[in-house]
Amino acid sequence: MKTSNKITTLIVLVVATCLYVYFNNKEVIPTSAPEASSLAVFVDSADIVSFSYPKDFTVMANITGSAWRNNALGGDLLARMSIPRLYQPSTNFSEAIFTVGRSDESSDIENCLIATNGEVATGAVTINGVQFQKFNLGDAGAGNRYDTTSYRVVRNGHCVAVEYMVHTTNIANYTPDSGVKEYDSKKISTILEAIAQSFHFM
Repeated sequence: MKTSNKITTLIVLVVATCLYVYFNNKEVIPTSAPEASSLAVFVDSADIVSFSYPKDFTVMANITGSAWRNNALGGDLLARMSIPRLYQPSTNFSEAIFTVGRSDESSDIENCLIATNGEVATGAVTINGVQFQKFNLGDAGAGNRYDTTSYRVVRNGHCVAVEYMVHTTNIANYTPDSGVKEYDSKKISTILEAIAQSFHFM
């Protein structure tokens, strides 16, 4: 084999090796909803509602003593799923909570589709063929922030609320040497919104 051919072959091998190492060690940052294979399905004990969620998280069902939706009392909290702080360590992320609740109280039904307690109505949203009203609420105090998204509908004599809340701390309260970074809000909101969009009535 001529020397030039040997050199060409060597160059090709080096380039191929570099490309293999690069693509097999490159970090892939998820920017979309979880794949179907990584999801579990929740169905409440009365077969009223269902939604899909990442298998890494745990859903609690029929929780007593908790509000059925944000800024409300009584009612039935059918499901509660939380994303713990450790999901995004060394950031200002504290937790995220996804809930499904309902109430048949006349006052709750009356106020179901209107903004209350500082909420902002953002319009109608259709989820799996059912039209919900969407509301956003931002609340802050003592270095903490709580951002809630609520989808609500009146169904079979109940106000039903599908909600998620993201709790964070003020990044400005941390010193540069603390190692605390701004959390990945897109990743968290993508997961929560995918869960909400998977919701349907049985």
